Amino acid sequence: MTKTNLKADAPPPPKRWQDPLAPLTDNLSLPATWGLIFLAWLVGAVARYRWLHFANGVDAFKWHGVPLTNTNDTYLYASIIQKAHFGTMQGIPDCPGVMTHGMITVLPTLLLKVLPASVTIDHLMAWLPVLLGGLIVIPVVLIGRLYGSTMWGFCAALLAAVSNSYFNRTLAGYYDTDLFAVTIPALALYFLLAAHKHESLRMTGAAAFTLFVYPFFYGAGVTIAFALGIAYIGVRVLFHFKSPFTWRSVLIIGLALAFLENSIGGAIAARPLTWLGQLALIIAACIAVPRLFLPEQLANPEKRMGLIALVGLVAAYVFVVAGPGQKIYARAAQYTDAATGKLAEPTEAIKFHNSLSTVQEAVTATGSLKEKARTMGERTTGSAAVMFVALVGYVLLVLWRQEFLIAAPLLGVGIFAIWGGYRFTMHATAIAALAWVYAAFVVTQLFSARKLIVWSVAGAATIAAIIPNIRHLLQYNAPTVLENQAVEVLDIIKPRVKPGDYLLTWWDYGTAGWYYSGLRTVCDPINQGDDIYLVAKALNSPSQRLAANLMRLGIETHAQTNRDNSAIRTLLEPRLKDFSGLDGFFKELESPAFKLPPKTREGYLFLPTMLLYMVPPMRQFSERDLLTGKMQPVKTIQIYDSAEVNDREVRLYAGARPVIVVDRKTLVATILADGRHFNLHTLDFIQRSPRRNLSVSRQPGDPNSSLHLTLSIDPPLSILMDREIFQSNLIQMFLYEIFDPNLFEPVAFNSKAKLYRLKQ
Repeated sequence: MTKTNLKADAPPPPKRWQDPLAPLTDNLSLPATWGLIFLAWLVGAVARYRWLHFANGVDAFKWHGVPLTNTNDTYLYASIIQKAHFGTMQGIPDCPGVMTHGMITVLPTLLLKVLPASVTIDHLMAWLPVLLGGLIVIPVVLIGRLYGSTMWGFCAALLAAVSNSYFNRTLAGYYDTDLFAVTIPALALYFLLAAHKHESLRMTGAAAFTLFVYPFFYGAGVTIAFALGIAYIGVRVLFHFKSPFTWRSVLIIGLALAFLENSIGGAIAARPLTWLGQLALIIAACIAVPRLFLPEQLANPEKRMGLIALVGLVAAYVFVVAGPGQKIYARAAQYTDAATGKLAEPTEAIKFHNSLSTVQEAVTATGSLKEKARTMGERTTGSAAVMFVALVGYVLLVLWRQEFLIAAPLLGVGIFAIWGGYRFTMHATAIAALAWVYAAFVVTQLFSARKLIVWSVAGAATIAAIIPNIRHLLQYNAPTVLENQAVEVLDIIKPRVKPGDYLLTWWDYGTAGWYYSGLRTVCDPINQGDDIYLVAKALNSPSQRLAANLMRLGIETHAQTNRDNSAIRTLLEPRLKDFSGLDGFFKELESPAFKLPPKTREGYLFLPTMLLYMVPPMRQFSERDLLTGKMQPVKTIQIYDSAEVNDREVRLYAGARPVIVVDRKTLVATILADGRHFNLHTLDFIQRSPRRNLSVSRQPGDPNSSLHLTLSIDPPLSILMDREIFQSNLIQMFLYEIFDPNLFEPVAFNSKAKLYRLKQ
């Protein structure tokens, strides 16, 4: 008896109008898929390793044979790891525990326990970005495979792995949470798409778990996880309201969203049992939910109302208690205001500058909206044209499969970079790469369905999009935060440091001070509060006595207050009346008769070369009326890339192009772009003798001019500056090494950094 094949006679599924928008399927095997994933990851790893190859060729960029980091935040994580692994940093109570920042510090700490002793923290900080940065290719390739076209995902993964902004922030030596900030939500997107496509509770559980733990990998990712989860819920409820799977999956995802903030590293450390209980509740929901929303339950009015009430309870908690809408809006408004300079002035009596506006991640493009959009496109995919096509491709993706609306938050965060700051562009990396390659597939398929032709065109489109990114990474020789001579200055002081001693420096270098010297700080990358003013005022003041007295007061006050308080506010607010206003207090600080509190600890002033480039943001803090918040007029400081000097003239260069010519005889400077002239007050040449003694050769010019030009041989610097900046403690104590021996003791000097000890 012959067995009847019922499927052979079954009618084919009806065609949809969207079917021509489907990328050509390839049905590659799972081993072939993982082979392509490895190849795409290898491309990303080699691209990132290129910086290590560059840094290894520059002696100044290495310390103990290992390239130094090229981002300030790495020193924060390295300090935490050092504290957890070696038990150091005991004199720095501000240094957090290993769980506070989550996986970024937990992973290296665990690796140090299992790797050979020859592998140091410095090795991990340099190499982990090479290994982890390319992991974004995994979810990108899997998304392509999910929809039958692994080659689509592979081509998109190649672009995502080297895309401009994401590459910059996952470069070798750039050990920061950006390594996880993009990859984890891209993985969550894959699970959400798979859950929707297959109506799979297993994939729903994987998506819920990924969203739930994302804040442990990236604390600021709470809002992104909220947005992704809400987008998924919106797609299911809007388009599949009657499906029992919708309500099952909504309940699981909703629970994950409800508990998101408890997955931040610090929250887990503070309440581990709460976190474990919530994780257990999500797992229990994954087990129990398949038994809910069954047809017989939905047919029973009482059970139906009970299920609806359960979903409503979870939804109410998510939207009312957890408050994703408010958090997303507050986060967006914070960065938008910082990028546009519209930060609200504080309402306190003393109005310090808001530090967020000086953070690089909040910087956005200048110019018209068109220019900002162009910059956003270049940073997202390497090219504004590619980004434009990617946006069109995304629209086609949504027309083909409506569930790609779930990815809208990631694309939206990338577009938000136009208003919120450059760093947000990287969040659109994965979906923009998928959309670009998808557009190439779809357009090619309009003319030919042959697999070889479609793959060839898609490959060519991928290469075309990658080329500007490759050109960028070959030119992106990012400098290290500190050169080895600056590190040497901090290392010299380490043996004589006592617990509780302080390092005064600009906040960017605070945690570098922790890591290399073991000294406390009043401001650092995790304490960007009002105490930044202490350092800014000391460095920009022309009075070394004011600087020394203010730093001593700041150190002693900071040591007596906890991190929740502001040492500078504690100092200044009581003196509003005592000294007839703050101007009176600052004048008193310049007096030798000013009475200081007893000295209980040592204080050191650290001046690396890079501080010279930070004079403008430092003056935003110090040169302002603290009672009104009004800024003082901006003063000129311009640091040129190089200078060419002969007997007749000095030529100042921006890049390879001369921009200003100074007549050596008259000290009249000419701006080459428009022919305008201006006079110099002085022209100084600074150089060191073989015995390392500093010598200054000064040529006077126009006594009525306020502009000074200083040419330094070692370090090689060409600085044009206003008199106020020229007379500041930073310039005098760093460039000219002029200091009051009654106030400061030189501890370690070289061309890249100066370290002074406060004597009083």
